[in-house]
Amino acid sequence: MSEYAKDYGIDELMVVSLAREMRDGEKMYLGAATPIGVVATQLARVTHAPNLVCIYGMWVNPDPYTNYMAVMADPAAFRTIKAEALIKLTDLHDLWQREEIDFGIIRPGQIDQYGNINNSVVGDYFKPKVRLPGGVAIGDVAHLCGRLLVYVPRHEPRVFVEKVDFITGPGHLDEGKWRKNLKISGGGPCKVITDLCVLGFDEKSGKMRLESIHKGISLDEVKENTGFPLLIPEKIPETEPPTINQINLIREKIDPTNMRSLDYRPRK
Repeated sequence: MSEYAKDYGIDELMVVSLAREMRDGEKMYLGAATPIGVVATQLARVTHAPNLVCIYGMWVNPDPYTNYMAVMADPAAFRTIKAEALIKLTDLHDLWQREEIDFGIIRPGQIDQYGNINNSVVGDYFKPKVRLPGGVAIGDVAHLCGRLLVYVPRHEPRVFVEKVDFITGPGHLDEGKWRKNLKISGGGPCKVITDLCVLGFDEKSGKMRLESIHKGISLDEVKENTGFPLLIPEKIPETEPPTINQINLIREKIDPTNMRSLDYRPRK
């Protein structure tokens, strides 16, 4: 067994926790502007999931050591990305509808206790206080992927709300039970990974539950930063730390320019 690292950042712990949810041989969709998701996917591909098929934007299995966030900011540099193939949006929709995408990754603006995701507006839809980036493919990913992985770089009450202002992607709702008739297991997120903890969902009630807390974080801190009561087990494990090899890969090969810092800022 690989030795656990002692020197690691919360951003690196989030990357590793997310990567551990990915399985070899699966097909996945990763949305744009998700730096931690990018690093996690590439880590999985060069460690335990070499046959993971990653669709990132238009690229299929892009070079795991490319800084995609820098390229996304410079469309002229798209041609510099090495990938096994390019995919048309229509073909991607076909894969979704044929239930061939095993999981997707989303970073929400808001998420509530049932896993409903808001990435559209805060406040009234027609007169919003804040207009968020928008749905893009969130509706498709939430409905049609086998499972949904969510990460939140800053766990705080304005993100973890009792009820989202707008449902961009549905969570564990009664209206979504039709998905049980399909081979996919969709119907809301299965994991939410934050800078404080790892969360899951109760199968019966659909409510969010605490699964583990990161080293150095207290239960009170998690509660104070969540805008609704969490389901809390009697014994709360500590989140499994990264291994030395995983940290070395992140820092030296996959993300030496630290693009994950575009997603994460340490708490003061």
